[in-house]
Parts: sequence; structure tokens; C-alpha cells
Amino acid sequence: MKRWTPQRFILSSLLILHLLVPHISILEASPELGEYAVSIQALNLDGNPVPNLNITVYGVKGLISAKETNDTGWATFRLEAGNYTFKALWHGFEVGSINGSVTNSSIYRITCRLVEVQFEVLTLANETVSYVDIEIYNGTDLTTPLGFSITNRTGFTPVINLMCGVNYTFKGFLNEIEILSSKEYVDLSGVITLTAQIANMNITITDEDGDPLPDIEVSVQADLINRYGSPISREISFKTNITGSIELPQVPVNANYTIEFSRNGVTFNEMLIDGLSNLMEDGWVKLEITCRRYLLSVKVLDSKGGPIPNVHVMVCEWMGRTPIDEGVTNTAGNVTLHLLPGRYTVSVYNYSSTLKRTITLNETKVTLANEYTPLTIKCEGFNLALSVVVLDYLGQPIPNAVVDITCGDLELYTLTTRSDGTALQEGMVSGNYRITVRVYGRVCEVLSVHLEESRRIELRINSYIMILGYPFEVGQLVSLSFISLVIISFMAVFIYKRVRGVMEKSL
Repeated sequence: MKRWTPQRFILSSLLILHLLVPHISILEASPELGEYAVSIQALNLDGNPVPNLNITVYGVKGLISAKETNDTGWATFRLEAGNYTFKALWHGFEVGSINGSVTNSSIYRITCRLVEVQFEVLTLANETVSYVDIEIYNGTDLTTPLGFSITNRTGFTPVINLMCGVNYTFKGFLNEIEILSSKEYVDLSGVITLTAQIANMNITITDEDGDPLPDIEVSVQADLINRYGSPISREISFKTNITGSIELPQVPVNANYTIEFSRNGVTFNEMLIDGLSNLMEDGWVKLEITCRRYLLSVKVLDSKGGPIPNVHVMVCEWMGRTPIDEGVTNTAGNVTLHLLPGRYTVSVYNYSSTLKRTITLNETKVTLANEYTPLTIKCEGFNLALSVVVLDYLGQPIPNAVVDITCGDLELYTLTTRSDGTALQEGMVSGNYRITVRVYGRVCEVLSVHLEESRRIELRINSYIMILGYPFEVGQLVSLSFISLVIISFMAVFIYKRVRGVMEKSL
């Protein structure tokens, strides 16, 4: 049977200790070198292990060694027999110590003046804020942070250890912008709630009647100072929903804002806000914007520059066909419409009793960017004059010729040429027409014309010649001429024979 020597007893004790405390990394003692394994565990005031804490060993000759605790709060040293002081340092501050006399492999536990804290970041509306970078400073010394943490999706940071009984300054940054700075005295474990200077913004846009305006373009520019002291600008754009509103979550309070409101690309309002503090209520900034209607004064003229009364003026959105507003011109050709700022299509139309249908006289694009916008619309295709001149084969005017003007199946006008061969019809509108010329009931010419402006049309009737103020067909004149020649020839022969007979008798 083997004898129990002191060395064998120490090794057996270390083996049993290792089996009982598996998380302790114990170095094997080297009695022959005079070194022993000494394991130190750092615990906070809640009795939980503290990882990443500096453990420094001091002997009679001063500093011996220093290590950081592992994830379970342990640090192990190889020390010679002797008296030592083990100090726990948190960012250079002593938070606990213990004295020990090392004569063999040993275990020590240091209770540190550390408490477990967790940060929660809330907005001024008591909503959690994700991904906030937290910097921890000692009191008023803001030169070097003591630690860092970051909130997760739920607005909480992981649990960290802080030295208790100390005044701290906590700073929070979101997207490189400082959103909180809070001074706190920490002496207990728990959750530290930090309030960020960010709020929610609600913008509602209505017309003068209080009706919501959807699809209003809202551009928000925030001028801020980043964590490095440099000015930066950030801009976002939205469109209002069917309730005429938008919501911007978590906007910095300590920033200057430029908010621009546009409708169909036309800006109608711009706000400059120097910080949001004075506008907040329960963590919300609520802006109510009224979009006023602008005045559109329309004057409608015909092709000759004269006013057109009693015609309809309809306004639609720039790209739409749904009427927004409509009016009828007065005796001076004027109509006034009240419209929201934007871009529009203005149509002038009326019912034609002659054509028996509604006709569009003009379509014009207009931009309303001012409170008063005058618009003159000249309907070039309204009140047109059509002059038809009927000439014979030799270019002489043919009076009393009948000129029929039709449009499709509609017989519109029947005119008679004057002594100068002209038939004039005024008050026509642009369109496609057919002109038929009749002389003594006989159709002599048919012509299709497209009328866009006043026109003068000459029609030469080559089958007629005016003689003594009467039109004669060329064929009739040829026949008459032939008959006349025959008669003249017959008369000449007859006269010749008579004269010859008389002369023969006289001889």
C-alpha cells in the first residue's frame, strides 16, 4: 500500500476540487517550483459572477500579475507561497479586494461593489427606441466613456455591471445623432429608464372646408448636429393618405425643420420650425395645415377676339378627366373658379343646336401657383366665317347659285350667291363639312373641307359661261353656235341666190 505524502494529498485535493467546481480553470500546482494555483472569482452585490473584470495581484514587492475574469467570473494565477492582496478593478476603479496567504492551491471570492443594470430607452411618447448606442461616463468627465451598450429591438440593452454609489452621465446616439444625455446616481440593481429627446410627428392637411386632402406631397428636411459636431441635413418625403395625414415616428426634438407642402408638383406652403419643444403634447407634435383655394379667372374669346357668353368652362386634374369645378361664362365671356393649387386641364365646351351635339372649343393646361391667376382662352375654332365664291368657265361670278353646307347627315345652311358670286356664312365652328353648288337646280360641284379658321373658297364651274347676266351651259352654247352658223349659212346662200337672180334678170 502506497503511503500518503503531502504532495499526493495536495494533488488529490485539487482533483476533487476540479470535479466539484468544473467552471474553475485551475493550474496544476508545481510544489517542486514552489508555485500554487490560486483561482479568484469576482461576484457583484447580487452574488452573480462578473466577467471581463480586471483582477490584480499584489505581493510584498508590489504588482505581481493581472488578468481579466472569464465568462463565469474566474481568473487563475500561479503564485509562490506568500501573502497577497487581490484587487478587483472596474475601469481602473477598485471595486473590491481580499487578502490571502498562499500556502497551497486556493480559491478566493471577491464581492465587488458592482450592481447589475439594464437600460431602457423611451421616446417622449413612452415608446421604446431600438438600436440606440449608449455611452457611459463617470460623472462630469465626458472625455472617455467607461462602457458602451446598445438597445435591441425591444428597446433594452443587455445586462451590464456598474460600480454602485457613483454619479454617471449616460449619452444616447441614434444614427450618429445625440438623442439623450442623462445624469443618474446608481446604487441599486435594476432597469434604468432613459428618455430620449425624440417624439412622433403627425401632419394633417385639409382644405378650407375641413375636408382631408390625400396625395399631398410633404417634404421634411431636418438640420442636425452629429456626434462629432458637424452639421448634417436629412430629408424624407411622403404623401398623405386618404385621411389627409402622415405620421413620422421618432423624430429628433432638438433639430430645425423645413417642411414643404406641394400638390401636383406645386408648392403651396413652407414651414420653418426652430425645434419642436414648444409644439409637443404628450410626446407628439401635431401640425394642422389648411390648403387654401386659389382664384382662377377665365376669359373666353372667339376667333375674332370677341367674348363668348354662355359657354361652359370645365376644370379637370392635369392627368384626369373627372371634373373638379365648372362654370358658365357671363355676357363678357368671363367665369371665376375656386381651385386648390395644382396643375389642371381647362376645357371650353358648349352644345351646338346647329350640329346637334356638344362640341369642345378649346383645351388648355394651366398651373395654379398663386392666389390669383388670370387665364385668357381664345377659341380659334369658334365664330368662323366661310366664304364660297362661284365662278364660271371664264372666271366671271355666277349670281343666284345655290350653296348647300352639310355636316354628316345634317343639312346646316343653304345660301345663294350674290351678284359678285359670293355666298357667306358666319358663326361656324371648326369641323368637317361638305359644300354642294347648284346652278338652276343642277349639281355642279361637291367639295369636302376641314374648317379650322375662317376661309375663302373659290369654285370654278367650267360647265357654265355667263352671257348678259345669265348662265349658259357650255354645251348649249356650242349647239346654239352650230345652229346659228347653219342658219347664217342658209341665209347667206338664200341671199346670194336672190341677189344673183335679180342681177341676171337685169342683164
